[in-house]
Amino acid sequence: MRLSAVLSATVLTVAAIGIRSPVHAAEPVPQTILRIGMIDTLFEGQNPRIAAAQTRILSRLFTQQTNVRCNVTTVAGLDRLAQQIDSGRFQIGVMHGIELAWIKDRYHSLHPLALACINGHKLRALMLVPAKAEFGALSELRGKRLAMPSRSLHHVPLFLGKVANELGVDAETFFTHVPIRGNTEAAIEAVIQGRADVTVVDGAAWAIYCRRKPVRAERLRVLRSSKWFPAAALVYNPTALPPEITEKLRNGLLHAHERPFSRQLLTLWRLRRFSAVPDDYFTLLDDIRRDYPETCKPVVFTTEASDAEEEVDTPR
Repeated sequence: MRLSAVLSATVLTVAAIGIRSPVHAAEPVPQTILRIGMIDTLFEGQNPRIAAAQTRILSRLFTQQTNVRCNVTTVAGLDRLAQQIDSGRFQIGVMHGIELAWIKDRYHSLHPLALACINGHKLRALMLVPAKAEFGALSELRGKRLAMPSRSLHHVPLFLGKVANELGVDAETFFTHVPIRGNTEAAIEAVIQGRADVTVVDGAAWAIYCRRKPVRAERLRVLRSSKWFPAAALVYNPTALPPEITEKLRNGLLHAHERPFSRQLLTLWRLRRFSAVPDDYFTLLDDIRRDYPETCKPVVFTTEASDAEEEVDTPR
């Protein structure tokens, strides 16, 4: 069974059994209800059943860490979510960092409470090609086989969209798409094995691959890298959330990775931890907005998932 299939089955199973945590008799029953809105782009390309299960997992994680009952809702449209956080309809909103960059000057009341971190508060996308390939300019990739995982982190297809915009092309017709039914490693292996000519992956995932399989990693090189993207943010309006709830929520989230059960829930979201907002985060927001205006859209290939190549086991 593929890793992605195992993860999907785990998410659905955990959600189905009620996401039970160890019971402590002295633990009080949460009374306050916190309404959380999640931007729908967090679930792009994902099975709706798994997306629904993940919202329940996040709700349980928040409740577990803060002793505040949480009701999590998916919201379509960035401005719609921002308006509802601004008005107090949602006390917390969850969005990609670049989405906060796009709306922060339109909604001055919104501020990041904490960051959802995969591997630090900065993200980067990389375009990988065979080490011996003679590709130099991006224009030389016309017609080349592009391997993309069935589901990538948001900044990866967004970076590919920017590359296509710079070339003045439609990525779906510029490249020959090789869909990959699997994770980032499957896309990397497709290039190494000669089944594709190029892939675009998350920088942290590539770093992990290099540590696990250094010899195989030497067969690829980075043709192009993105600027740093800011990590996803939990956004709130300080005037709509009581200070005592704000501190309880912040402190609970920042220590979630220290509790085994909460750490398991974070893993189901592919997160390592929640972190405090560092000073340079706001610089990251301004920088990425200049490089990726709101008109920049992620590349979405329309190839059916059933046509995707199977993930294969590879040597170390």
